[in-house]
Amino acid sequence: MKTIIITGAFRFPEGDAAAKRVLGLGQMLRDLGYKVIFAGGEQVCNLSTNYFDGFEYHSLAELDNDYKGFKKVTGFFKRGNKRSLFVKNILFKNTNIKAIILYNSTFIEQVKLSREVRKYSIPIIGDCTEWYESSHLPGGRFGPVAIDNFLKMKFGYPYLKNVIVISTFLQDWYRKYNMNVLRIPPLLLKGNSIALTEVKNQLLSTPNHSLKKLLYAGNPGKKDELEILINILSETRFKKSFCINIIGVSKEDFLKYSPNISISENVLFHGKMPHSEVLNFYAKSDFSVILRENKRFAKAGFSTKLIESLSMGIPVLISDNGETREIILNDYNGVIIDSLDKLKIVESLEFIRNISDEQLFQMKQQALKSSLDFSQKKYLNAVKVFLDKILIQ
Repeated sequence: MKTIIITGAFRFPEGDAAAKRVLGLGQMLRDLGYKVIFAGGEQVCNLSTNYFDGFEYHSLAELDNDYKGFKKVTGFFKRGNKRSLFVKNILFKNTNIKAIILYNSTFIEQVKLSREVRKYSIPIIGDCTEWYESSHLPGGRFGPVAIDNFLKMKFGYPYLKNVIVISTFLQDWYRKYNMNVLRIPPLLLKGNSIALTEVKNQLLSTPNHSLKKLLYAGNPGKKDELEILINILSETRFKKSFCINIIGVSKEDFLKYSPNISISENVLFHGKMPHSEVLNFYAKSDFSVILRENKRFAKAGFSTKLIESLSMGIPVLISDNGETREIILNDYNGVIIDSLDKLKIVESLEFIRNISDEQLFQMKQQALKSSLDFSQKKYLNAVKVFLDKILIQ
C-alpha cells in the first residue's frame, strides 16, 4: 500500500497543537488511499510500534529533554538524529514509501534527512506552521538557534521544493521561490466538534449568566500577551463580572515570566491537562482569549485554538493580526481588539459584560457555523492535486 511518513517536532497523538495538525493531515491522506506512519518526538519508555485512531506511530523521545545551559543548545541541534535513523531504517525495509512530510524541523535536520533519502528519490515535503521571532528563541536574535531558524526559512524549505504552510503569509512568501505550495490552515479533526443543539444547552446550564467566563488554553511563553489582560481583570470593576480559566501553564510557571503581576481570585490557573478535559472547559466558557502582538510570528502562524474554540461554539476575544478579520466578524462570532492598548481591551471587556443571553447564544451559534469552513472535506481535493504533482506513481 502507498505509504507516507509524517515526522517532526510534534508529540503524538495528543501532546500538543502540532500533534493535532499532523493527525488531521494523516486523516486526509488516509481518505486519499495512503497508509500513514507517524514518528514524533514525544517522551515514552516504550519505543515499539503503537497505534492511535488506526494509525501506526513511533515515539522517538527527541523533545522535552531537560537540558540546561549550553547543553540545551547542543540538544536542539541533535534533534532529528533519531528521526533520520528511523526513516533510513524504514526506507531500507519498505519499498512502498512515496513521500516524507517533515513538520517544523531545524535546518540541520532538513539537510540530514535530504541526504538520507536522496538515493531513494523520495520527495520530502516540509510542513511549516511558524516563523519564530529571533528574540523569542534560546540565545536571542543572534544565537545559534535564531541562525538555524533564518537558514530554515530562507534556504531550507526552498531546497525541499515542496511545502505545506498554515497561513496566507507563508503561502505568499514561498510562492516567490517558485515552489509547490499548499496552504492548509488548522482544520477540524473528525469528531472534534459539537452539535448546534449543544450550544444552547451550554448556555442554559450556566448558573450565573451575569458572570462572563473567559478561557485561555495554551502556553503563553513570549507569544501571547496574557499579563495585560490579567491585570485588567484583577481590577475591582471587573472582579465580580469576569473570571478567566487559564489552562496549559501553572500559576508558579506564569509568575516566572511575570514576577511582579498581581493575580486576583477571579484568575484561575489549572496547569497542563489532557485535551479531553480542555474541551470540557470550553463547554463551560463564554469566550476564549487569543491576544498576540501584530508581528511577523503572529502573521505567519495561525492559532489552532481559534478553530478549536469556534468548533466548540465559543466566540473569541482576539487581537487584530494575521488572518483574524477573514474569520472573525465583530459582534458576530467574536470580538476583535484593534490593538493591545489597555483602553481598547477595556472597551472590549465592557462590550462582553453587557451582552445579553440571547446575544451570546447568537454569537455561539455563528461561531459554530464559522468552524465548518475548516472541515477536512473542503481541503481534500487540494491535497490530492498537490500530491499528484510531486509523488512517484
